[in-house]
Amino acid sequence: MGGGSGSADDDLHAAEGHADTLGALGREVQGAKSGGVGLIVPGLQDEVRHGDALFPDAAAGGSNGHASTVAAPPKHSMPWSSSDYTRIIIQSLQTMGYTRSAAELERESGLKLHSPAVSKLHDAVLAGDWEEVGAVLAKLQIPQESLGECLFAARRQRYLELLEGRRTQEAITYLQAHITPLRVETGVLHALTSLVVFMDAEELRRHARWEGPTPAERGRVLEELRRHVPPSILLPNNRLETLVCQALKHQVEQCSRYNSAEPWLDLLVDCTSDSHRIPDTTIHLLDHHQDEVWYVQFSNSGLQLATASKDKSVIVWDLSRSEPAVRHTLRGHTDSVSFVSWSPDDKVLLSCGNDYIITQWATETGTMVRHYRGHTEAVTAISWMPDGNQFVSGGYGKKIFVWNVDESDPVTTWHGERVCDMALSSDGTRMVTISPDKKIKIFSMPDKEEVGCVTESDCITSLCLSDDGRHVLVNISSESKPEVHLWDLEEMALTQRFKGHRQARYVIRSCFGGARNSLVICGSEDSLVYVWQRATGALVTKLSGHAGTINSVAWTGAKGGMLASVSDDNTVRIWGSGGP
Repeated sequence: MGGGSGSADDDLHAAEGHADTLGALGREVQGAKSGGVGLIVPGLQDEVRHGDALFPDAAAGGSNGHASTVAAPPKHSMPWSSSDYTRIIIQSLQTMGYTRSAAELERESGLKLHSPAVSKLHDAVLAGDWEEVGAVLAKLQIPQESLGECLFAARRQRYLELLEGRRTQEAITYLQAHITPLRVETGVLHALTSLVVFMDAEELRRHARWEGPTPAERGRVLEELRRHVPPSILLPNNRLETLVCQALKHQVEQCSRYNSAEPWLDLLVDCTSDSHRIPDTTIHLLDHHQDEVWYVQFSNSGLQLATASKDKSVIVWDLSRSEPAVRHTLRGHTDSVSFVSWSPDDKVLLSCGNDYIITQWATETGTMVRHYRGHTEAVTAISWMPDGNQFVSGGYGKKIFVWNVDESDPVTTWHGERVCDMALSSDGTRMVTISPDKKIKIFSMPDKEEVGCVTESDCITSLCLSDDGRHVLVNISSESKPEVHLWDLEEMALTQRFKGHRQARYVIRSCFGGARNSLVICGSEDSLVYVWQRATGALVTKLSGHAGTINSVAWTGAKGGMLASVSDDNTVRIWGSGGP
């Protein structure tokens, strides 16, 4: 069947045939060029036009008119199955439209992309010959569990096609005789049974979420079979392309300083970061605050920056020019300000801190619009709903509030635990909180139902939620083992740890960064900014310049990517690539 490891003779035949196959491929490439066809997509054209050989001496003989002898290339030892390798190449040639070259490689190697049985299965599915499909599946030596899944996919299609053809009684008999014995879930069986009441074809298709006996729907059955049939029997689609994409992705992950929004697509050279540097040079030093700076956040456009300070003020910086400028200095809090949050349209800025009050500011004018009162202890975090009409706040007072932006009184009061930090997903369907008891809690929104909880190893001081709400960074404070942890909230699994920085006494915040959110960035009590690879946890660089604990960092993709950090040294630093 060509699915397992090839024999020594197979390998030798494959090696001896490479030269002839290269000549055939050359003829197809040259033909495509001379005919103006380009890359051929199966189904659009059956075969590639042929022109002269790419290597005429090898294909047609030398200049003296005599046929030349092409020596077989030396046989190379590969740590994987040469038969599988050859079949993957055959598949790729066919996918690109080089059908003759694929056939030639099959002939020279003695291998077939698919066995006759698999080809028969393919044809039977597309033709809707479901009895033949069942017969072929039984002969393919598929594991019993997978065989049941395959039979269900095919028999479900047959059942629906009988209903579509108004052969209702035959469909019911078929369901009882051929689908029920497969021991499918009761709910699935009931759903299939309920479809018999729909006599109208359109109603049937809508309730079954099914297109009908179409080539596309039968093609989906074939893809379902492909999921369960072992790859040694039925090769996965586009296998070579999948392997190449995985290799390119791996190169990017291993290239610690690659910082481009575009994927690496060069097949001829390894990934390099020379032209896509991580911002590692201080390009602006801002020193207008009069005390420690505790929090920093870029606007959604990336062209403004808000910083919150122990000096009871918030400064809004204009970054649209070559040199940052103070746009507004916002005063009105009676105690330290520890958090700010931009509205989705950047027209409103909210600030909060140790005076228990949330203040709304108009970013265009810098004027105070209103106060929101209700918290009885320090307010630690604010997060906007995606429509910009509501926001959520949490703090140490064991209450979470939901507010309408245009009303000073809360819409909803939610009693719970002390909240050290919180965030909403960008679509507003998930809220994540952390508390002093080392717990990370996940709530569905807007019903506020707790859907998950994990307990950390030590005190959690802050969190940063990914844009899709699936991953969260949490800072773990410890004298001996401070770390930043990356959690997958779908799997409820700790997927990466980031180490090396210092955090034992203060609240320090981390963030995602880089052009593809491929970096994790964090401040530290040793006055350094730490940058790690998100995928591997490897330390990429440490940025020096501050003279005190770095409390918060923020990233924006604007202007090619900028990083901001704020510190107990009263300063704000903006980092850029610093390159030409």
